[in-house]
Amino acid sequence: MNAPRTKAPETKPRPESKANGRPLPLHLFDPANLLKIEFLREHYRFLLFLFALMMIYIGNANMNEKRLKTIAALEDSIKIARRDYISLKKELTHATRESQVANAVEGLDLHIITQSPRKIYVKRTP
Repeated sequence: MNAPRTKAPETKPRPESKANGRPLPLHLFDPANLLKIEFLREHYRFLLFLFALMMIYIGNANMNEKRLKTIAALEDSIKIARRDYISLKKELTHATRESQVANAVEGLDLHIITQSPRKIYVKRTP
């Protein structure tokens, strides 16, 4: 009797890049290949570039975090300064009211004018 025929496994074509039609270097993404000396020697420039980008990214994140902390501290100090300004303005407004000024100068024999001021005319002689 004849044995049933089995189909040969289909091989998938290697993906090609769209720019130049060359096959993509998929061996670069193989985890077993990443720590081999030959791989490191071939791609040391690219690895140094990635390392530099990583350092710049970490430094930028750290610097931005410090700036955010500084901004938060400044916002708190602005809130405190605004609160002090409002309280001082309220005290000044209360102290400069006409009744408060009258009470403050009571012992100096000064009083509030109830009449409108008079104009003084000076005659000039030619």
